[in-house]
Amino acid sequence: MNRDQLFKENERLKLENNKLKFILRENKILLEENKRLTSLLEMKQSLTEKIQFAKVYFRKPENMYDQFYIDLGEKDGIKKNMIVSQGEKLIGRIVEVYENSSLVYMITKESIVVSAKSENHMFGVVKGIGEDKLYFEPNVYDDSLKVGDKIYTSGISDIYPGDMYIGYISEIEKGDNSLFTSITIRPSINISNLKEVLVIQSRRNYEN
Repeated sequence: MNRDQLFKENERLKLENNKLKFILRENKILLEENKRLTSLLEMKQSLTEKIQFAKVYFRKPENMYDQFYIDLGEKDGIKKNMIVSQGEKLIGRIVEVYENSSLVYMITKESIVVSAKSENHMFGVVKGIGEDKLYFEPNVYDDSLKVGDKIYTSGISDIYPGDMYIGYISEIEKGDNSLFTSITIRPSINISNLKEVLVIQSRRNYEN
């Protein structure tokens, strides 16, 4: 085999190698999507409410912790204030509905307030601040709260059903008087990697 033939063979092998890399990458993407969809299906089967799958199709980087659009709208029966989740993990709610899409406000959005409770049944509210964290403000402060405690929706709401997982306490800061100054919650979902979600039609009434 002469030099030209070796060069051509080398180029052919490079091309075949690139094709194989592309196929492997595509298979990896399909496998990851399959895992996500399988997980969502299992979550859907564990819930008793009417559920619809939706894909996140538009999201601005500057609104990463505020809002996103899904590919379901009026034609799919979507209504304002329907809950958006990953299984029993709360993401947010529908705030605007269009013919083929809907706008979702996430619970991490600044000014969003959700009635919540700790796993030890300490009630309060969770507030979004536009970042990858939230703050929990209990109605009564005591020392029973600790880092790692899980926070759920309380059910004391016209919108959010009870016992949906919001996140866990990642940090507790106390002032000089030993009272809490802030309780930081780490969301239960991977906000930066949202691709598919569930829309829950709760038994509660929704706005048209």
